[in-house]
Amino acid sequence: MTYAQKVATGLIASMPTLCISKTDQAGKEHKWEIQSAFELNECYIELSALGLLEHSFLCFIAKQYEEMMTNWKATIS
Repeated sequence: MTYAQKVATGLIASMPTLCISKTDQAGKEHKWEIQSAFELNECYIELSALGLLEHSFLCFIAKQYEEMMTNWKATIS
């Protein structure tokens, strides 16, 4: 493993996880564990498909993700 691969592996391992859950109209709880922007997009897509993508919830997730990444960035600076 190269040095760059070791650094990348370490960074990925240190990334925090944002846990989001939302209950649908049938009472079923849906959960997402988000570390990357890719997983954040997947969460948005699944929420949309479930009919649960509301503006206020979207803003809540975005704010939580931003805070999580800002706090993580401070620990690796």
